[in-house]
Amino acid sequence: MNYFEIQKQLISEANQHKVLVEREVDNNLNIAMQDKAFKKLFVEIKDKKRELAKLSNNTKESRDLEKSILSIRKKMIENLKEKNISIQSIIPKYWCRICKDSGVVGQDVCKCISARVTNYLRNSDNNPLNMPTFKNADLSIFENKEFITKVFDTAKQFIEKMNTTKYNNFTIIGSVGAGKTYLMKCMANHALDLGKSVIDLSSFRLNQLFLDYYTSSIRDKNSIIDPVLNCDLLCIDDLGCEQLLNNVTIPTLTMVINERNALNKKTIITTNLSLDEIRERYDYRLCSRLIDKNVSITVNIENKDLRQK
Repeated sequence: MNYFEIQKQLISEANQHKVLVEREVDNNLNIAMQDKAFKKLFVEIKDKKRELAKLSNNTKESRDLEKSILSIRKKMIENLKEKNISIQSIIPKYWCRICKDSGVVGQDVCKCISARVTNYLRNSDNNPLNMPTFKNADLSIFENKEFITKVFDTAKQFIEKMNTTKYNNFTIIGSVGAGKTYLMKCMANHALDLGKSVIDLSSFRLNQLFLDYYTSSIRDKNSIIDPVLNCDLLCIDDLGCEQLLNNVTIPTLTMVINERNALNKKTIITTNLSLDEIRERYDYRLCSRLIDKNVSITVNIENKDLRQK
């Protein structure tokens, strides 16, 4: 599963938990509300909280209301004790107090979900992101250590400044086995550590997704392409190895890069192609966006095949 599929699954699990804990609280509350004294206190404290929500913080009136709410709460606890009912039994035991297990805060996914997605990815044996990181990167295997150290530092800063940097694209050029994918995985893992949503695809798999998008019904198009457009970090590995499909590959890839640039989303691309070969294979609009120094960083890693080492 990719990041958004995992995210969707975890939000669904949180929603199910929300329903269960709220149902349990409702059952316990219904039992407690059969007592008229408790019901009166319960209604009274809700009214006081509504009044408090309308007031500015730290005013005399708000402080008086807070004291009144505490007083009513103590009476409620005493009332419940007489019935051998715990106050905790009428408070939902949410996994997350911020989103209350809805998985969202406003229009954004809650940080609790992002953290769980990262943990899921970290512990997935089949996940390609669970190996290289900036912390464990062994730069001694590279020939020009001084140069590669600067490249890795630049890549790390690109991720750490995702929210503020003007650069949207990070293109890594180099021969087979030069360490391009290794660097990209370090960047993707660092983004996950920072709670960012990451989608990591080979150019072949991305091309298959483009074909699905092209041949799908209008109703299904958004669900196919939205994750690629809206994830915080899109990683495209081995650009240039995919088959060019007429009216599919280049137009859709150009659209994706354009939209992500407009949304200030970050994209990492690795390729064995030189800049001249990129210009020759893809149209000028796409190439100009990938190498435009105003919005893109391009690094060229020259190294012997590290796989042989």
